[in-house]
Amino acid sequence: MNSITQETRQLSFDEIKEKRKARQEQIIQTLKIIGEGTAREIGEIMLKNSMIPGQDLNYVKPRISELLSEGKVITDSKKYDAKTNRNVAVYKINWSVLGFLEGHVTRFD
Repeated sequence: MNSITQETRQLSFDEIKEKRKARQEQIIQTLKIIGEGTAREIGEIMLKNSMIPGQDLNYVKPRISELLSEGKVITDSKKYDAKTNRNVAVYKINWSVLGFLEGHVTRFD
């Protein structure tokens, strides 16, 4: 890889690092409210509450994957998604890892 490409990739990555953690926290906060949900359901609630700028699941799915890798979110069921005509994973907080250290919950009304 040439140095210009490597530099621009690194700059892009550095730019999203802070946003990534904030988006992960928004997903955790959303799951605290709803208990469990698919990526689409989580995204719809976040969009409704102006946490994400659009309906694109790329705002949510990569962060959910990171939370899964960190063990903070788990899947234990699946649900039929009528939009894609497929069964999709249902996500919820892994309280044994996250614990109750997160503090208060922001309500969405």
